[in-house]
Amino acid sequence: MKIRDGGEALIYTNPDMFTLEVHHGGYFVDGLYMRGIVQWVDGQDANEVSMLELFELVKHLSYDEQNIQYYYKHKTNGWVEIRTDKDYFGALKLVKPSQLFVLYITDNLAPRLLNVQSPVFSAQGDKAKRHTKGEKPKRHAKGDKANSHSKSDKSVKSKRHDKGEEGQEGEDEYEDKLEDCHWLLYAAQVGKRPTVRVKTYHPIHTCGRSQRTRFATSQWLAKRFDEDIRTNPNMSVAEFMTLVRKHYIIDVTRDQCYKAKNLANERIQGSIEEQYAKLWDYCEEFKRQNPRSTILVKTSLRGDDPVFKRLYICFA
Repeated sequence: MKIRDGGEALIYTNPDMFTLEVHHGGYFVDGLYMRGIVQWVDGQDANEVSMLELFELVKHLSYDEQNIQYYYKHKTNGWVEIRTDKDYFGALKLVKPSQLFVLYITDNLAPRLLNVQSPVFSAQGDKAKRHTKGEKPKRHAKGDKANSHSKSDKSVKSKRHDKGEEGQEGEDEYEDKLEDCHWLLYAAQVGKRPTVRVKTYHPIHTCGRSQRTRFATSQWLAKRFDEDIRTNPNMSVAEFMTLVRKHYIIDVTRDQCYKAKNLANERIQGSIEEQYAKLWDYCEEFKRQNPRSTILVKTSLRGDDPVFKRLYICFA
């Protein structure tokens, strides 16, 4: 990372590129940033930045990243704190057309700092919803069913009081809902590939483990233990509860396991019926590929519906 102390600002042809102007070594008093020095970091790409780059920057400036706060000055909202990648991405909307983003960092937050905002950007669109520091932000969570199962897996395995939030497309944010716990994971999909890049990660939990989780729904249990129920369809509810506890060290109710077993059995039975329904297509394709071979299907009637009994094949 190249940091310059002065010189002329660069002019970029790419509208996504910008220069980061860093004010550091100072402190806030009555809403003003006092003292400190100014340095610049050129060649920043708005599509690639994350809090990891800011952590690397403060390390390069010989600060302890754990004690640093990041701010920018909004024309109408005053000082706004940057705490997550989502905050940073939202702040970078102010870069265009100047292609210069002014960042203020401090490790000595004065108690008389005024009008500090903490933005929460909705997953519903570009309009930002903000809350004043100290207020509990509203969460906007949405996602398809496939993603919801993935998120359930993560939260059930962690056995923490985690909640997931989807931001921009392909991005997921998980943080501990307990206010005193600062565990946070923010990741984004890399392009259209299945690769995921972790952008922000605070690994330390200060809360205890929970034996209950709202993510372990009957639907999730049915999907997760589908193969176990398929191989042991006569598994009792008590055995199912023990199996869940063995894998995830969580407690689920008898009602949850009962519903999950029914859902899994319905899906398994439907899958079997669909496979038998394709048997006639298989026979026709077999005769087409093996003209002189013999294939016979033996069935019995259950009312007006044929029920499969056996299949005879003789290759020519």
